[in-house]
Amino acid sequence: MRASLFLLPTVLLLAVSLPPAGFAQNAEPPTLSPELTEKLKAEIERLHDVLMEQTKARRGKASEIFNGAAADAKKAVALYLECHKMVDFEREGRSEAEFREWRDGQEARLKEPVFVQGLQLQLRYLGLACEAAETQDLANIFPQLMTHMDNLVKFNELPPQVLTQSINGSIFARAYELENLLSSNKSWESIPMNIAGIYQQTILPYLRKEKPASLMSAWSKRVEQEKKMVAYLESVKHKAVREVDRDKRGREESRIENNLGGLLRKYDSDDFERDTLPNLQWDMMRDKYSYVDPAVASAEMIKFIETNLKHPRVAEWLEELSRLASGIASAQPETPATRIDFCRVPILNLTHFLVMKFTPSSLGLALLACFLLLLAAPRADAQVVIYRLEFSKVGPSVNYGFYHEAWVVAEATGGTASWVLVYQEGPHQKFVRVDAYGSYFQASHRGQVQG
Repeated sequence: MRASLFLLPTVLLLAVSLPPAGFAQNAEPPTLSPELTEKLKAEIERLHDVLMEQTKARRGKASEIFNGAAADAKKAVALYLECHKMVDFEREGRSEAEFREWRDGQEARLKEPVFVQGLQLQLRYLGLACEAAETQDLANIFPQLMTHMDNLVKFNELPPQVLTQSINGSIFARAYELENLLSSNKSWESIPMNIAGIYQQTILPYLRKEKPASLMSAWSKRVEQEKKMVAYLESVKHKAVREVDRDKRGREESRIENNLGGLLRKYDSDDFERDTLPNLQWDMMRDKYSYVDPAVASAEMIKFIETNLKHPRVAEWLEELSRLASGIASAQPETPATRIDFCRVPILNLTHFLVMKFTPSSLGLALLACFLLLLAAPRADAQVVIYRLEFSKVGPSVNYGFYHEAWVVAEATGGTASWVLVYQEGPHQKFVRVDAYGSYFQASHRGQVQG
């Protein structure tokens, strides 16, 4: 038997390598007539449509089944067992006796309320995921998605693994062959308990595009839910660890972290307060600036930066605010020439704010200068120009070094300007603000400056 298995490929190769009798070696291979080709294409298209209809019907049926099981604990458990039987036993050719043995081993687990509650939440989220992947429209399922978010923080015990693992590879998705469908939807978070991922990939992008008036409410809910998740996970982790012997607590913590797929590390209370929460607050203000109210948001962002001058990301926040004020998506490289740019934007989207790194000693002053310029900006629809001037000694000078930089803003069409002049007095940096002072440079043809 083994010898024939090795010889078979060689025999087949010889068979297909020899041309059929009467076939000329240089003759053209046979082809279908144009009429038969068209008929074949039509049949292929028909079968493709049939297959698509079957797939759509199966997916629609799956979504209905998932939603029905999500509403009933007994149905959720029955569907869980049915899908395991289908995937792990029937498709693998394993016996009914093997399935019964496995099912009996699951009896205690299937009686745990927290596991059953997790199954129901997973099924509800999976049903929403199927609908979202089919329609690519969140309008009909958005309220149910927000309800799912509220339910995530109602556990009193550690959540089961079914909520911390991807639904794309769940036993339900595998049973109904939904892996490809679910994986194709890049705007849907696959882990039911990943609050941050669901907001970032699904909820916030939808609201930015369709309902910006509801954006701040969703942000507030997200921050509150993540805070609750931190407190909840810390509480249940400490409770679980206290219930084991002291010498086993380290091992128990590792077991819990592994079961939760890193959720505990993600929501560590110290890391959350130090890093995650400030970043959430900043991102919320950024969305407020871009989609809701830039005037209010810019003042909040200035105050936030001044309050968090020691935070590791403060320079990034300042740089991002500068880009927002400039109306550009990212910092643009500056040329050695005079720094000028033009755009027609709202009053707070000033043109070409200088993007730079600040030391802690100069950061507060730079922020103040930027804020004063925001207040001094010209009318809302004007083209504006902002200069940052530096002073250096040229030839004999009696007052060199008094002023070392200036920030100037005015309408690009000319006229008076508002100035913030920065100077050093002993160990202190000070500034002088002058409004409506003098005439100002005016850009002429091809970007040349005159005035």
